[in-house]
Amino acid sequence: MIFVTVGTHEQPFNRLIKKLDEMVENKLIQDEMFAQIGYSTYEPKHYKWSKFLSSEEMNHYMEEATTVICHGGPATFMKSLSLGKKTIVVPRQKKYDEHVNDHQLVFAQEVRKKAMAS
Repeated sequence: MIFVTVGTHEQPFNRLIKKLDEMVENKLIQDEMFAQIGYSTYEPKHYKWSKFLSSEEMNHYMEEATTVICHGGPATFMKSLSLGKKTIVVPRQKKYDEHVNDHQLVFAQEVRKKAMAS
C-alpha cells in the first residue's frame, strides 16, 4: 500500500495530488493508495483520500504502507524513514505557490547530499 501525505500547510499541493491521480488512472501506479491531501483543492478520482487525519490515523497509514510519498517536511519523511519505509520526498516549491519559500527543497537536497556521501 502507498500512503501519501502532504501535511497541514495552508497552501494546496495540487501538483502532487493531481500527478498521482494521473499515474493511477494510466496504471503507472497499480498499488492500493490512500492520501491525506490537506488543503489541496484538487480531489483525486482514482484513489481514496481524506483532507486531514488524526495522529492515530496517520500512524496507522504510516505503519501499514510499504511506500510513503510525502512533502518535504522533515518530521514526516524522517518518521517514514525511521519506520523503514521506502520514502519518496516531493518538496513543496514556492514557484508553484505551494509554500512561502523553498526551505523544503533546500532541506531535501542537503539530506540527499549527506546520504550520497555515506
